[in-house]
Amino acid sequence: MNKIITLLCLLSINCAFALPSASSLQQSSRWEKVVIPNAKCGRGHDYTVFIRRHSPEKLLVEFMGGGACWNKRTCVTLPTTWVYPMIELSQFSILTSETNETNPFKDHSNVYFPFCTGDVFTGDRISNYDGTKIYHYGYRNIVLALKHLKEKNIIEFDQVKDLIVWGASAGGIGALTHAKRVASYAPEQAKKTLIADSPGLHFGPTFWEKFDTAAQKDFKMAFNSVQLDVDFSDGFVARKMGPVLDHYKDWNIGFLYSVRDWTMSWFFGEISKKEHEALLLGPEGLPAIARKHANVHVWLNQSDEHRFLLKEKTSQMSSDSGQTAIDFASEVYTY
Repeated sequence: MNKIITLLCLLSINCAFALPSASSLQQSSRWEKVVIPNAKCGRGHDYTVFIRRHSPEKLLVEFMGGGACWNKRTCVTLPTTWVYPMIELSQFSILTSETNETNPFKDHSNVYFPFCTGDVFTGDRISNYDGTKIYHYGYRNIVLALKHLKEKNIIEFDQVKDLIVWGASAGGIGALTHAKRVASYAPEQAKKTLIADSPGLHFGPTFWEKFDTAAQKDFKMAFNSVQLDVDFSDGFVARKMGPVLDHYKDWNIGFLYSVRDWTMSWFFGEISKKEHEALLLGPEGLPAIARKHANVHVWLNQSDEHRFLLKEKTSQMSSDSGQTAIDFASEVYTY
């Protein structure tokens, strides 16, 4: 299994997992594994979520990142994402670290949703790619998982007074898509924070062409649930984000971007880093739209880095104003 993980990390530039170290496995023993009935990873294995308990009144929900896939080549032959179950949590984000002194959320209990379906948490279908069956169950898995955690009282959602939902890369899309659903299980008056680290949204005009009709149908279903009216002839998704931010008007929201993010430009977005920068910083980019919403804040880094809150080194990278990524996450939370 370690060899498979190593290979996929080399092949997938969006890889969000790593080989277990002794210290991380010691830490991972504190996580509870919960198998979700009828939920599946991409190759048909059972879907498992991870729980770690601290304060019952504080809950941080993390959506794992890690690429996307849309055919046999990207899902199986030369994978750009992970489609197998997580046996152990071998890497933790800064926001779920118990040992990193910069983490402002150490007291929060955690729910960790692995990403193993290749569909950025939007899928509700089984695809057959030249004889290989892939369960794109990302959306379905979250619906089933939350229902199971509630019904079995694994998470006492009614005690939650402070809810954080966050994710990086594909996990950022997952967080945006499912945060309202997570919050629907908690008391209405709970404090709510949403953090999306490098979620893309500024893609080229041909971005959607790689996805077949069934995938586009799932995207539309998932995105419409949060008021995102996606246009499959236009990869510049950010210009449609106004209604989404209105939908989350009672949340503290933070976005983190590098202006020349090479993963979301060249690799997935089908545009150059310079074109990505122009879209992001233009009049219809996410920062411009966010300025119309007092509860929404955007952190910008002048690099081609992708994701900032997964590793200690990148969490200390700074914005133009000198604010580190982890300090930005803390500030968004305290608004």
